[in-house]
Amino acid sequence: MIKKLSSVVSVLTLSIFIQIIPAEAAVIRDNYQNKSSDLSICELRETKNIDEYGSRKGFPIKGALPTTGEINILIVPIDFSNAPGIGDPKKMFLDDVKKIDEWATYFSRGKLTYKTTLVSNTWIRAPKGAEWYTLAGQKGGRTQMQAPSAGIQELINEVDKVYEFKKADFIWFVFPYYAEKNYGTFIYTGVTERLKINTSEGEFFISAYGEQGGSVVSFDRNDIWDILVHELLHFQGFIGHGPENGSGLGIMQNQSGNSKAVTSWEAFMAGWFGKDQMICLEKAKIANPLIISMGSIDKFDKNPISIIVKLSDEEAIIVEKRSNGKFTDFNKDYKFTYFPQRKKFANKNTYTAYYVNVNNPVYRDDSDPNSYSKNFWYYLREKNNIALGKSVSSNGIKIEILNTNQIKISLS
Repeated sequence: MIKKLSSVVSVLTLSIFIQIIPAEAAVIRDNYQNKSSDLSICELRETKNIDEYGSRKGFPIKGALPTTGEINILIVPIDFSNAPGIGDPKKMFLDDVKKIDEWATYFSRGKLTYKTTLVSNTWIRAPKGAEWYTLAGQKGGRTQMQAPSAGIQELINEVDKVYEFKKADFIWFVFPYYAEKNYGTFIYTGVTERLKINTSEGEFFISAYGEQGGSVVSFDRNDIWDILVHELLHFQGFIGHGPENGSGLGIMQNQSGNSKAVTSWEAFMAGWFGKDQMICLEKAKIANPLIISMGSIDKFDKNPISIIVKLSDEEAIIVEKRSNGKFTDFNKDYKFTYFPQRKKFANKNTYTAYYVNVNNPVYRDDSDPNSYSKNFWYYLREKNNIALGKSVSSNGIKIEILNTNQIKISLS
């Protein structure tokens, strides 16, 4: 009797499983291989609405620092007589050095190397008060006592007393929280031009940045690696702050968010992703529905992690698969993340898609709730959700989610 009952239960269990799982387990053979184009076809070139920083929405990318090869980074803890440093920099920042270097190798697929050095185990005292190193009207700075280049050289002179300059591409000044909060302390060089500095070891052309948002919010000075990477990428040509600024979906949208990944569009422009990671499709050549297996951009599965559907010479739709990964945790509730849909990404694979027009203007107004839709790129939404569950259509293209690993792309 027990044996018969066990058999019945097994049959019922199998029956229930078959009824629940088929849609998820159903895998259709991919059929896109002969329909894709060379990646160069999807290199949309920016020709309009180019600001003083040069091309950063489309090809070719432009920045003060290269996107491949080796970048030498110096982390410099600077304090002031009217804003003394608190804590031991050696204990505070050594873990950041490791994370910065690991992040670059991981997301560039080894094409970019960050070599990061903490130049001092103690705070280096600036020759003047914190109010001397500000930019009027930026980051809380009310007045400007001197040119940024002069201020940077003054700080370099103090660094030169304790550090032997050999290689330096990017210098990150860490200021005490109260310097930023009370005085708006902020140092910055242009994102497309490098500044010449003088040291006892000779001249160097560098980019520099110093600020962690202390004029707005108190960030943990013991965890600086992600904001450093965010700002450094601007100097490497990443425009960032999209497809939806403030979301937790990438380090250039919110460095304090759930994911420290970069969009595949910017990684493509940077030369990090190639034919093994990306697929280029042309809307004009899509006749029948295309089935594509995808891997996650957060952990680089074996399948392609990004699909570009070229709509025109200046427009594209980009599809990415998302999941938890080495630098992504959608389960965690980050203190500084404004992203109400975080839980839709937790504990499962899902998909996002965004529209890009490299010749539309950049629009960023964090106080405007509809800012995302006015920018040159923005996420497509399924019933107002960024996390796609079934399907979404835009510009004549329909994207359907078949299962956790496959999508279908067709004309709508």
